[in-house]
Amino acid sequence: MKKIALILFMALSACTTGREGSGILNLDRNSDLAHAVRLYEEGKEQEAEKRLKEVVAQKGVAGVTDEALFRLSLMQLKSGIVREDLEQPLIRLETLQRNYPSSPWARLAAPLVAVIKETQRQNREIRILVRENRELSGLRGQNFSLIKENKELKKTIERLKYLDMELEKKPRRR
Repeated sequence: MKKIALILFMALSACTTGREGSGILNLDRNSDLAHAVRLYEEGKEQEAEKRLKEVVAQKGVAGVTDEALFRLSLMQLKSGIVREDLEQPLIRLETLQRNYPSSPWARLAAPLVAVIKETQRQNREIRILVRENRELSGLRGQNFSLIKENKELKKTIERLKYLDMELEKKPRRR
């Protein structure tokens, strides 16, 4: 009886199917994912990212690829915030939501996608404001130059008026 239960348990655990209906869960990919997680926990982020990219590049398997997509997106999001390069993590998270909609990782991705999109929108607005500010700074500089030139012209006009009055005071020679 114990042998039958053990065989049944092993058969059921070996027949876990992926989204693509691959039939048997690829244990190598699962161990690759686990290895990537260990590498990340050990502080070897670049190696973990490389391993996760390898898992994601292969044919999709539910429970493996979805988690790898999520973890890879988080890693890239961390470095992308500094560089304002949020496009790649967004693409991966949207892929996760589209290809694995019932995955718990897809549900976790939903608020991240919203935050990334809002951040991108705000970054675009900031770039527009910075450009407008630069244009205004240039206009301020031009305005300052025009004000200075205007003052100089007023001084010149006053001098000319003074000279004109002096000329009128002098007797004319015939």
